[in-house]
This record gives sequence, structure tokens and C-alpha cells, in this order.
Amino acid sequence: MADSAQAIPAYRSLAIGGAEIGRCLARIHHDRFTVAEPVDDPIRERFRTRGLEFEDTVLDIVADAVPGLVDLRRLDFDERTRATAEAMAARAAVIFGGRLVGEEGDAVGMPDILIHDGTGYLPIDVKHHKVIGESGEPVIPSPLVSLLAWDADPVPFRTFRRADLLQVAHYAALLEEQGWRSTRPMGGVIGSDEPLTCVWADLSAGDPSPLDARGDFLEEARAVVAHGVSHPTDPLVSPWHQSACRTCPWVDVCIPELERIGDPTLLRGINRKVRSELHEIGVDTIDDVAALNLDDGTVPPETVFQARAMSAGGLLRAHEGEPLDLPMAALEVDLDIETIGPLTYLAGLAITSDGSTTYEPIVAWSGDDDGERAVLEALFGRLHELGEAGAVVYHWTDFEVVRLSAGAERHGLTMPDGTSVESWFGEHAVDLCAWSREHLVSPSGHSLKTIAPLCGFTWRDDDPGGLQSELWFEAQLVGDTASRTRIVRYNEDDVLAQAAIRAFVRGSDGPDPVHHSPSAKVWPPRTA
Repeated sequence: MADSAQAIPAYRSLAIGGAEIGRCLARIHHDRFTVAEPVDDPIRERFRTRGLEFEDTVLDIVADAVPGLVDLRRLDFDERTRATAEAMAARAAVIFGGRLVGEEGDAVGMPDILIHDGTGYLPIDVKHHKVIGESGEPVIPSPLVSLLAWDADPVPFRTFRRADLLQVAHYAALLEEQGWRSTRPMGGVIGSDEPLTCVWADLSAGDPSPLDARGDFLEEARAVVAHGVSHPTDPLVSPWHQSACRTCPWVDVCIPELERIGDPTLLRGINRKVRSELHEIGVDTIDDVAALNLDDGTVPPETVFQARAMSAGGLLRAHEGEPLDLPMAALEVDLDIETIGPLTYLAGLAITSDGSTTYEPIVAWSGDDDGERAVLEALFGRLHELGEAGAVVYHWTDFEVVRLSAGAERHGLTMPDGTSVESWFGEHAVDLCAWSREHLVSPSGHSLKTIAPLCGFTWRDDDPGGLQSELWFEAQLVGDTASRTRIVRYNEDDVLAQAAIRAFVRGSDGPDPVHHSPSAKVWPPRTA
């Protein structure tokens, strides 16, 4: 029986927008029909605000270079749609903030830039992330002051940013429906890569091409919306876990249900398509994946290992029968830095000797170059002293090495013995994250915030994280001194979390030391 229809809030349009092409179908449903309010996330709001600021920066550069530009960004939706049609009819050279509506009225788009190339309009979207990578499909770069200069050598477009191309393909298709599309099958994306550049992609190239894929995604989205009108509490498509879940406002609606049923897409390497293929052979849960034979090739071994760690509810050993050779010393130091933009403003050291741990913060609250230089000079001096005393320094990922090396280069600094940051860390330090990836199988990744709780550690802050700490830092800049205390305590917990992981691995702490844990290669796990 169909659910009773519910009133749809005015701000929830039924039309499919450009950002929804390729989006999770469960989110498309929830955005329109779910009554519960989405999660209010200050980090997401911060990204949105910074994205809008970046758009303004880009559009200002283009505006200075193009005479006769039409800016429609201040108009409401209906006015913007009408004004866009009028501007295109007048052959405006460049249009900012246009709005396009498809022939059937159920597809809309708001390209950041429409530019006329003599034959029609080309769509461009502005994204506050990098789009040029080391590998990917070739795209043609052009400077913002000369957007139609297409004589540069191609550069690779980041494969995982394909959604950007789907979005401009959506705009191109809407232009086609209205008879205003250029004869060139091109779409542009302006990312945050330096120098700022527009990269042009052939939207008709590839298998499937962005234009063909757009058509398929649009039909899926239309079906979801049509179903939701009469079934607002029963989405047409079941949710699946994907990278976009991290920033989705409906994460608290979908993820608990996926966890309850043990959905396989919670595992790395299993997407919606693979989940369907596994269902065909009777593999429907994480426990089912955990029971798979490693040699049959149904899914990669690392996916089976992760499923086994999830089923076991904790860390497993990656290598059976091998010692956990975690480097150790009489003097051990855990290091974690806090940054704002490119600048390091806090370095925290947890120094452990003779069973006692002391936390030492090195901090400058100004958030400027002088503050960073003071922090780096003090930190490099302290690390040199500790290295001379035979200490081993632990850090999580290569973040500290990369950011401290960049800071040292900016300020013309080296370690007191004249060596580079990179070479000093190579001699005295251990990347504890890299070590854990080699030796431990985790149920859900190898971030510090994931591994440390599995070793019995709990952060004192109820919302810990590097992105959150940036918000706290900005608050202290305008006089919120309590945020300074919160940042330092958070940094202290980060370094203590590393120490807790080592203690757990070595068996001196934690309810179930990992050196007694079973191997992921043996399933079901052996019992004593």
C-alpha cells in the first residue's frame, strides 16, 4: 500500500539540480521527503561559506577581464531564470549565476559561469577543491583572464572529481534543450589549483562520457523523486555507504540502519554494484563476507580481512605468527601539530621516560608568519635535544613531516645540527599510522580517531577533530580564550592517544592486548 502523501516544504524542490547528478539516491529522497531535520554540522557550513568566498574571488578575476559581463547572482530563482534567457538572447559574452530549466521542468541548473564562444554557450563551474592531479583524463587548461584560450598542453583531471564533470554536463544538456549550447562539446571547471585555472573537458569523450552518464543518472533521480511523491517514508533505493557519507547531512539517518543490518558497503571496495553481485551468490552481510574463502577471488583479501575485524569487533593481526616489532626506547616522544591554513601554530610533545609522561605544548596564538617561525624554532631545538638523548619520536601519518618541512622552507630553517626536517625524522622518528597499517587490521580505517578507541582511549572533548580545531582557533582570534584551552587539551589527547596505542600493542594496557588477538588470516578465530 502506498504511504500517505505528505506536504513537501516549499524549499524542497522536486526538480533535479546539477549537484545531484550522480549523488546518492537515498540522499535525493531524504532531501525532499524526510521530515526529520538533517544534521547541523558547523564544519560543513564552514566549507560552504569558504566555497562561496572562493567563488567570489574567481568571479572577480573574470569580471575584471571581461567587459559587458552580466551578473545575476543577486536575483531570486524565478527572476534569475528569466534574466538568463534574456541575457543569452542578447548574446551576452559572460553570464554569472545563470539559471537553466529543462523542457520538462524537472531538471534545473545554476552554472557559475556561462561563456559565449561565438557558436553558443559553454558552462563553467567553480569548485573550492583541486581538480588537477597526477593522473586522469586529459583536460585543457586556460587562464581565468582568457577563458577561451585553449592552446596549452593537456593536464590530468583528478578521477575522483568526476562529479564535477557530470555537473557541467548537466548544464550543457540543459543548454542544448534550450537551443543555446555551443557546437563544441566542452565544459569547464575552475578548481583551487594554483595558479587559478579553468580546465576544459570534452563532455562527449569516454565510455560512458559525462553527457551519457548524466542522462543515466538523471533518469535514476527522476524515478526516485516520482516514487517519493507517493511514498515519502519509503525510499525507492536502499542506501549504501560511500565516501560522500562523511559530509552528508543525513548520515545519522542512513548509517545506523546500515550498521544494524551489517550492510557490506560499510566495507572498503564494496559499492552498490558489488553489493548487488554479492547478493546474487547469497552474500548479504559483513559476516557473510568475513566467512569467504580468501582464495576464491569473490572480493579482495583486504576486504575480507576488514569484514573479519568488524565481525570480531576490534583489531586483528595482519600477519600470523610474526612479532609486532614496534620500535621502542627508554625515552619516547609523541608529537602532534595543529595548523591553520598553511601555518603551524601548536606543536604538542608527550615525553615518556621511566614510566612517567609529561606534556609540553609549544604554541603561538597569533596565526601569522612570526608566530609560526617562533613555534618552529622552539620545536626544532627541543626535538634536537631529545634526539641527542636517544629518543624515538612517534607521529601519525606523514602530516607532521610534510607541514614542518614546508614551514622550515618558508622561514629558511633547519634542525640545529643543520639537517633537514625530513632527514631528521628519517633517523629519529616512526610513523605510527604506517606501522599500524602494516601490522593491524582495523574494522574501519586507520585514522587516529578510529584506532585509539579500539585500544581503550577516549578523548575528553565531545567533538574532537582537526577541522573542528580550526573553528576553535578562529574563535580564539576574536577573543574566545576558552577555545585556547580546548585546543591545547585536544592536542594533548592526540599525543596521549598515540601513547595509548603503543601501550595496548605492547600488552601493558588495554583489556585485550593485540599481541594476544587472532590473525585476520585465520577464520573463524581460534579460541583458547
